[in-house]
Amino acid sequence: MRRFLFPLLALALLACAPRQVVVTRSRLLMGNVPVNLSLKIRPERKAAALEAGDAAYRLAQSLEEKVSEFRPDSEVSCLNRNAGKAPCPLSPETLDLLKKALAFSEKTGGALDIRFASLSAAGGRGPILLQENPPSGFLVHPETRIGIGALGKGWIVDRMIEDLRSRGFDQALIDAGGDLRASGGPWRVSIQIPGAEPGATAEEREVEDLSLATSGLYERGSHILDPKTRRAVERPGSVSVESEDLTTADALDTALFVIGEEKSKALIEKFTGLRVIWLDPDGKSRHYQSPPFEKGGAGGI
Repeated sequence: MRRFLFPLLALALLACAPRQVVVTRSRLLMGNVPVNLSLKIRPERKAAALEAGDAAYRLAQSLEEKVSEFRPDSEVSCLNRNAGKAPCPLSPETLDLLKKALAFSEKTGGALDIRFASLSAAGGRGPILLQENPPSGFLVHPETRIGIGALGKGWIVDRMIEDLRSRGFDQALIDAGGDLRASGGPWRVSIQIPGAEPGATAEEREVEDLSLATSGLYERGSHILDPKTRRAVERPGSVSVESEDLTTADALDTALFVIGEEKSKALIEKFTGLRVIWLDPDGKSRHYQSPPFEKGGAGGI
């Protein structure tokens, strides 16, 4: 009889394990991007999960109102409108995003640069001055214009995940137009084959506590600019970046797509905990990895 003790104990524990269900919501945010939010919960927490999801969406909307260059009343629009004239007050959130953007610009050698929208080459080199007390910013050159699209989506999703975790929901997946962050897990994810029919995917697997962002031209055409040449990047295929946080993945997929596969090998060595996937239109892929990070690291920034 003793030899059946452990299997019976395992069955008893399995029977007592709480059952989980997945609650999914979807809204359009950040320039009509479909943002899908899924939570793994016990059934009795459904009402609280729906409330937490609504709160995360409200947070995303409030952040977008502060940092979107497409909103005339945003703090970033204030900076653009007052370039060369006067500083603008900033919220701590906008200041945090701009500091991260400048750090990525320096670390990528300008492959990611939020001044890409400037009216001239001189404006594209104009200093961005940030002050913490009180929080404010100033675009020194009158022709400097900034846009946060290259990393703003990832940054907002990271804030949403933090808010959900603060409310006790640490099993969450947010997919914002194909860029996603998984908290807890496992969650099944995949990468669209560039240019293929919708649903034709590669790199399918289950992940936990991971972010994934992809850059390519197969959906929106020539929309990625090289900040140095101020010209649209023309390149087949796509590049995907896996990182612990989506801000890093969202910023670096753009930077790597700008500089191309060969140069990307050296750039990712400046970061930790990255996995990079270059995917061809025929589905063939190449994988590169940066040095590992210890659990809880910040992805390099």
